[in-house]
Amino acid sequence: MKILITESQYHTLNEKLKDINSSQVNVSPLYHFTDELSAIEIMNTDTLEGSRPPDDDILDLDPTLKNTKHHRMISFTRNFNWKPGSTIGQGKLGIEKKQTVVFELDRDKVRTKYRLVPYNYWNTEDKWYEKRAKEEPDFVPNRNPNRGDEYEERALTEKIYPLSNYIVDIKYIGPEFQGVDIKRRIYKYLYGRR
Repeated sequence: MKILITESQYHTLNEKLKDINSSQVNVSPLYHFTDELSAIEIMNTDTLEGSRPPDDDILDLDPTLKNTKHHRMISFTRNFNWKPGSTIGQGKLGIEKKQTVVFELDRDKVRTKYRLVPYNYWNTEDKWYEKRAKEEPDFVPNRNPNRGDEYEERALTEKIYPLSNYIVDIKYIGPEFQGVDIKRRIYKYLYGRR
């Protein structure tokens, strides 16, 4: 049996099918890696706070961030397999060992309220090194030899609140024999609030 439908009905049907498919599959996650103490603070306040570059020179080299109201952003990666030791976190002492909690957010939901922009950390770092080399002839850059793909996106905002509106999951990725308390807190945050 064949059913004839109008072109308008065909488009409406296609839109409904797209809505059903997109609600069943989360195809665009964002990940925010952090340490356990920060994760507890994030869950307690239900807020992801934006950070500001520690150096105004960096802000000057980043016109997208400089032209925002608060000069703050929240960094995310689209790559769950991001390794802090081989990308942006390399320069921070021990950060690759400390970032044991991963907040997974729904990118599409975040995008409905906050401005998300792709960001290449290494491009800004290279500009910063070039500027320092011009200003200080004896300056020797300490570039990361293991630079990888950052796959970073930033939410240009002071904070994301209430964070629970955008959370898909929170994962503990530290040593299996540790993290009992943080796992308990994650469970309470994910399932005790809703």
